[in-house]
Amino acid sequence: MPQQRTIAQVNPKVIEWIIDSSGWEISELAEKLDVDSQTIQNWKSKKQGIDLQILEKLAGYVKRPLAIFFLPDPPSEPKITDFRKILRASACNGL
Repeated sequence: MPQQRTIAQVNPKVIEWIIDSSGWEISELAEKLDVDSQTIQNWKSKKQGIDLQILEKLAGYVKRPLAIFFLPDPPSEPKITDFRKILRASACNGL
């Protein structure tokens, strides 16, 4: 008997946010997941659902819990303020 596949319908904005924030290139993820880059682009544009087994692998590679893929929208992330200061050469002379 052939194995049934479960296709997950995930918000493409969430997929895009997860992939973009993961640091992975689409081509690298495609190679790891054994799919082509166009398939990942289709996930990001909602042209294609994602096989649940592949989604579980993707969650492992991007180090996110599987449940985050089923959020209705990507969460808002706080802006990070950089409090580091660059010292001018004149300020460094006293060191």
